Amino acid sequence: MVPKFDDKGDIMQAKRARSNGKDYAEERRALDTWYEYYVEEADDIKAFVEWFAGAESVDMASTFIDAPKVSSIANPTMFEGVKTL
Repeated sequence: MVPKFDDKGDIMQAKRARSNGKDYAEERRALDTWYEYYVEEADDIKAFVEWFAGAESVDMASTFIDAPKVSSIANPTMFEGVKTL
């Protein structure tokens, strides 16, 4: 449920008190929502890169895939002056 708007874009006030405690009118609307996918396996990442960017990019992606994970580094730093992530 989302607020109901008038022609000027203002929220329409309810004519009487609502049972849910809101003092404005609501309407049911279908909304576009965004979602994320996480590709974690190395073979799946390589297949995605090959499909999306082409076979020549798989070698470049492999350097990032095979890099050590931040959680496995004893004392990770981004740049001088940063103690930890």
